Amino acid sequence: MIPELPAAQNVIVVGPVASGKTFLLDAWWTKEKRVVLFDGTGEIDDDDPRVEHVHSITALKRALTTGPDVVQFFNRHQRTKYRVAFHARKVEEDFPLALRVVWQLDAERKLFIDEVQEVSHLDVTDTALRFARKRLLGLVGATQRLVDVTTTYRANARMVVLFHTHEGNDLDAIRDSWGGEARDKVEQLRPLIYDDVNKTVVQTPQALVYKRGLPMEIIELG
Repeated sequence: MIPELPAAQNVIVVGPVASGKTFLLDAWWTKEKRVVLFDGTGEIDDDDPRVEHVHSITALKRALTTGPDVVQFFNRHQRTKYRVAFHARKVEEDFPLALRVVWQLDAERKLFIDEVQEVSHLDVTDTALRFARKRLLGLVGATQRLVDVTTTYRANARMVVLFHTHEGNDLDAIRDSWGGEARDKVEQLRPLIYDDVNKTVVQTPQALVYKRGLPMEIIELG
C-alpha cells in the first residue's frame, strides 16, 4: 500500500538504510505532475529517463519554463508539467538558490529532498517550512535519523512516515514529537529484509503513517 501524498503540505520520511524510503519516494514523485528532486547526495542516476537532469540554477529555471526568456519564468511562462532532478554540487549554497526558484512558481508542486538533514538547519528551510503551504508548495524530506533533523521540521510536518528502527535516540525523538504510542509502534514494525546476493526482497516492510488530526496507521509497503 502506498499512502496518498497530500498536496501543499510538509512531509517527512524517516528510516535507516534499506528500510523502504527510496521505494516510497519513487512511488510518490513518479505520480506527480510538477516535482523537483533536490539531489545533494548523488543518489539520482544522471541517466534516469524519468526526469530531466540539470546541474545549474539557470538550467533549473529553463527546465521549469516554456518561454525563451528565463527572466520571465516567474510569471507567464511556467510549465504545466515537469519532473526535474537538480544535481547540487555544494549543498548548502545550492539549496537556497534552488528553493528560491521553486518558491516563485504558482501551481501546486513538490520539492523532494533526500537526506534532508543536510539542509534542515538553514534559515531558508525554516522559513519555507512555516509558509510553504501558502505558496502551494509541498516539502517532502527523507532522512535516516530523526535526531539529525531540526525540531522545526518535525513540528511543521503535516504527514510523517516512520520505518522500523532500534536506535534509542531516534525512538526517544519519536516519543517526544508524536507520543509514546508512536515510539512503541515504530519499534515493533516489521523491517525490510533484502537479499543482496539474489537481488530479491525477502520480507516487505511496514511503516507507521501519521497525518495531523488523524489516527496513526500501520501500512504494508510492497
